Amino acid sequence: MKQNTLKYPRPLYQNYELLADYVDGLLETTQRKQLAEAISKSEEAAMIVEGIRQYYALHGHDREGLEAYLDELAARFGQEVLAAPPPTLGGMLRRRPWLRVAAVVLLLVGLLPVLLWLARPWGMDAEALIAQHLEQPYPLPNVQRGDTHDLRNAAYQAYHEGQYSLMIQRLEAALGDQSGQLTDFDRFYLGLSHLYTGDYAGAIDLLRPLEQGQAPRFEQQARWYLALAYLRQGQREAAMGLLQEVAHTEGHFRQQEALRLLEKLQE
Repeated sequence: MKQNTLKYPRPLYQNYELLADYVDGLLETTQRKQLAEAISKSEEAAMIVEGIRQYYALHGHDREGLEAYLDELAARFGQEVLAAPPPTLGGMLRRRPWLRVAAVVLLLVGLLPVLLWLARPWGMDAEALIAQHLEQPYPLPNVQRGDTHDLRNAAYQAYHEGQYSLMIQRLEAALGDQSGQLTDFDRFYLGLSHLYTGDYAGAIDLLRPLEQGQAPRFEQQARWYLALAYLRQGQREAAMGLLQEVAHTEGHFRQQEALRLLEKLQE
């Protein structure tokens, strides 16, 4: 069977449409895995991906507006900046020429992280709450830890140690060609690992079936973390709908947190 391998003629960080497809979750599973690996090896591409996510958080999920914005800025500034002599910041820039490209990336994205933070459609208190919840990983039952020579157990050991990229790598290797037959447990923790590594589209793909009732055991947890993924993806309305459900579910393990987050998001 012929593999659907990604090909792109330009450097990865210049393939804005492909990177936007990755953020939007439009790629097939094999392609998304290939691109995720490539992005992990390109600091410039990783910055573009984060910039796209931040644009969505600021302007809503407006793909057409994003592409027009990037095309306009690239046409206006890109060639001029790329052709300019690299800035001098001592030995660091001489040793790390990618910083010059990173400066272009920030220019094309249009806003520095601090300005993006201040310009989000919600306030700094809400942003701090979102970050706080993402910094407190969902616990792993002790029963899932064991012989680390077993690849699946090693994957969950990596999760327990906060090594989420390694967890994804090990669990996908353990599953092999059976990735389409994920257990609900594997799907939930794999989705969380994608969330914690910033792959929000991947997290949404994995968590959405659980939230929609595929696995009652994880439905409440998936709803909360899916809402956080939607917020990070810039899909405010989808996130607010889920948070409203959490806030109105008596006994939900994040009911009070959802109420507080909704209050901050609406300020």
